[in-house]
Amino acid sequence: MPAECRDILVRRKRQAGSSLDRAAMAINDTSAWKKPDRFPNLADGQVHVWRIALTATADVEAELTGLLAADERERAGRFVFEEHRWRFVVCRGKLRQILANYLVESPASLRFCCEASGKPLLDGKNANELSFNVAHAADLALIAISRSGPVGVDVEAIRPLTADLWGLAQEHFSPRERSELMQIAEQDRLPAFFRGWTRKEAIIKADGRGLAAALDQIEVGLGEQIEPIAVEFPPDQAPRATWRVWSLEPAAGFVGAVAVPHTIETVEYYC
Repeated sequence: MPAECRDILVRRKRQAGSSLDRAAMAINDTSAWKKPDRFPNLADGQVHVWRIALTATADVEAELTGLLAADERERAGRFVFEEHRWRFVVCRGKLRQILANYLVESPASLRFCCEASGKPLLDGKNANELSFNVAHAADLALIAISRSGPVGVDVEAIRPLTADLWGLAQEHFSPRERSELMQIAEQDRLPAFFRGWTRKEAIIKADGRGLAAALDQIEVGLGEQIEPIAVEFPPDQAPRATWRVWSLEPAAGFVGAVAVPHTIETVEYYC
């Protein structure tokens, strides 16, 4: 599992402050995902989100393994369960192939490093050319890519929680979001919970605060479509930032979100 992908049950540090001011939400559906005839051009002011199926034949897995760096192959070899290994190999291999197409480089030549939060970055000669972020759930991954600033993406399978939904909401949702969740019909609560969760995760992954962020202070709402909202935080957390967040439906039974700087107005979806 890529380092930037965290389990939903991770307990977070609570700390005062953040500077996320605004989130613009818009639902998209599975019909928005395009299979391009040729590799798309990524212009400034755009973000591309790729949907990847984390399944592969033995031949494809071997091919993708050959693209990985030594530390990635070593990490793949440490997985106890075979399905976890090939999901990791496919995700990293496909990430390398997609980034290499934008950069006009060999997939195997790409180098990566990590921020202190664990968010991966391109390293070496391509360090400042693209920003990207990866998330996965079960056999599906999302990869968000930009030339115009940091991006964050998250995806979850809509499923019963092993933890108490209300306990998670109490810790990570704002009072207004908790009230909203209580008013939603029981059969619709899980999708609503995961809409809110993935929006918050996408924002903190784009922002780079990681575990230092207090999710209950990032108010994003739980509805299928909402207007931009202001999110106020104590002013001691600089720099201030403004994000746009789109909710995604990458496949039946999944919900996701992508967060981008407020200057980006176009998100395109590929598979």
